[in-house]
Formats: sequence, C-alpha cells, structure tokens
Amino acid sequence: MDTLTELDPLTFTNLLNDLGADFVCELVETYCNDSRQQLHILQTALDQGDQTTFTRAAHSLKSTSLIFGALGFANLARELEMLGRAGRLEEAYEKSQQLVDACEPLLRKLKDLCHD
Repeated sequence: MDTLTELDPLTFTNLLNDLGADFVCELVETYCNDSRQQLHILQTALDQGDQTTFTRAAHSLKSTSLIFGALGFANLARELEMLGRAGRLEEAYEKSQQLVDACEPLLRKLKDLCHD
C-alpha cells in the first residue's frame, strides 16, 4: 500500500510554484473532500453493479490524483476505470478496497505538506 500513498515531490512542488501555497492548500482540502465522496460513490456503484457510475467515479479519482502527484493512487484508479469500462466489476472489489485503505493516509500526507 506504500506506493498508493506516495506523492511525487516534483509534481507537488511544481504545483506550489505555479499556483502558490495558499491556493494549493485550498485545492488539497477540496480534493480530500471530493476523494472521500468519489470513493463512496465508487463503492456504492460497485455494490449495485452500476458500471457507468463506477467508471465515472474511478475516472474522477484518477484525474484529480494525478494533479497532486499521487501517481500510485491514480494508477490504481485507472485500473478500476478500465475494469469498469470493460464491464468487469466483479474483478474490482479487491482493488477498490486497496484504494479505500490508501485514501486517508494519502490525504494526511497531502495535508501535512500544506502545513510544512
């Protein structure tokens, strides 16, 4: 799970340089809230067999995670997105749980970077 919670320091530093620390920290808060919501949507869609909603939530998690340099998290979300697009939701349970387990530690790391 360590790779799922790692952040690419160059991506985050570039974001800070381009947008400023105050704005990036606001974005981190928004990302944290949105990620929790998207994970909830993803899990609910998975339980209900809703391929479209599952795929959309995985895509959203992938895209927003890349912005902050959460590359491992984004890559796993990409795998889930591809499973959703292929209609292979039954294969997504274990991977989706890995994403859920990694979420809070990843969000803590991002928040810690804002307070450094």
